Amino acid sequence: MAKITANELATVAKKIMGLVAQFDIEVKVSEPNVIALLIPDDMSFNDQAAITEFARQVLLTVGVHIYADLEFVFFRADMVLGNVVIHGLPREQLN
Repeated sequence: MAKITANELATVAKKIMGLVAQFDIEVKVSEPNVIALLIPDDMSFNDQAAITEFARQVLLTVGVHIYADLEFVFFRADMVLGNVVIHGLPREQLN
C-alpha cells in the first residue's frame, strides 16, 4: 500500500473536518493512512455497508481523490464501531 504523506493526510483530515463538524463528529489522524471519526452518541451506523458508503460519500463531497488506500475507523468513546478501507487509484489514473 502506498503511504500518504503526513501533509497529505492532514490536508484530507482538514477537508473532512470542515464537512463533518456540523454533525458533531471529531476527526483524528494516524499513520499510515488512517482517518478516525469519533461519532456522537445520537448517531449510529447499522452495518458495514453504511460505514463504507459514509466514508465514500465524505471523500466525494470534499473532493478528495486518493492514490493510496485510506482506512476510516469509526468509534464512540472507547468502542470501535467498525472500519473500512477505501482503495485509492494509481496516480496515473487520477490525472
